Amino acid sequence: MALNESLSPKLIDTIIRGLDEARSSNQSLQKQVQALELSVSELKGDMRGVCKDVNQLVMIIRDGNGKEPLVTRMVKVEDKASEFDKYVLDNQIAKTENVKGKWALKIAVIGGIFGALTPIGLALFEFLK
Repeated sequence: MALNESLSPKLIDTIIRGLDEARSSNQSLQKQVQALELSVSELKGDMRGVCKDVNQLVMIIRDGNGKEPLVTRMVKVEDKASEFDKYVLDNQIAKTENVKGKWALKIAVIGGIFGALTPIGLALFEFLK
């Protein structure tokens, strides 16, 4: 009895269909692997670009890239903002004191005028009696 005679035609058809499905699955998997390899290589290229950009940012922030470092510049801006706040506060205090000083001067001038007019008024009053 030969091998072909002992296997039924249904079994042979099933094996052939299974092999065809395995072959098409294998081809599909190969295409997916190639696509993934392309995606991975694209990601690697993108990551290299990101790493380069991050390194440049670090150089600008930490080392300054030919100018003062960004951190130093930020500290200077904060200091100047603090100085500006102090300047504004001092000017407000000075304006308040200036207004107080003007009123004190006005009161002193008015008091001086009344002080000068009082003897004149008394002299006139005595004269008119």
